[in-house]
Amino acid sequence: PYVPVFKVDGHVHAHLKEFKSVALTPKNIRSQDALIVVTDHSAFNMSLIVQHAKLLLDTRNATKNVKQHRQKIVLL
Repeated sequence: PYVPVFKVDGHVHAHLKEFKSVALTPKNIRSQDALIVVTDHSAFNMSLIVQHAKLLLDTRNATKNVKQHRQKIVLL
């Protein structure tokens, strides 16, 4: 919720110069092949995210309290 735009200098792919944040709505979550959690923010409803995600890669154990849909979570 704190980074609306992420710009890349010295990018690897010419078409990936800028990434824009999108709202974490169920529709937006479902439209992604996978989600990656790189920071554990309490501002996010992890249960809702996991419920609608196809796959969630969790690098911070942010989903430790999520009880349902555990099969979608990969802890890294």
